[in-house]
Amino acid sequence: MKSVKVAPEGPRRYEGMFLVESGLASREWDAVEGRLKEMVERGGGKILSAGKWDERKLAYELGSARRGTYWLCYFEGPPDAPGKIRRTAGLSETVLRCLILAMDVAEEVPQDVTSKRSTVALGDDREPR
Repeated sequence: MKSVKVAPEGPRRYEGMFLVESGLASREWDAVEGRLKEMVERGGGKILSAGKWDERKLAYELGSARRGTYWLCYFEGPPDAPGKIRRTAGLSETVLRCLILAMDVAEEVPQDVTSKRSTVALGDDREPR
């Protein structure tokens, strides 16, 4: 049977990705980032690392938005913090979508969230034919 690491008592660590409409983000990024940080802190989270991650074209329109800016945030908080933050983000006019995941106990929090993670397309690691 596989052993499961149990989170220690106290605050847990989370990774949150928030999607904001790019037009709004480009016009007033400092205000948008301030609202996002306030949203996390009001939900009970303490921000460990956060920043603008990337701007991309959306696969489909969300409302009238065709492009989105992603804000990546690592925070710690009580077990009910993600639910409170999701609820606030859902009611917010600033956030189009959000995703919050619990981090593994052994996983380190990156200090530089502005660097994009590298991804490898399927087949790139194969030898040429």
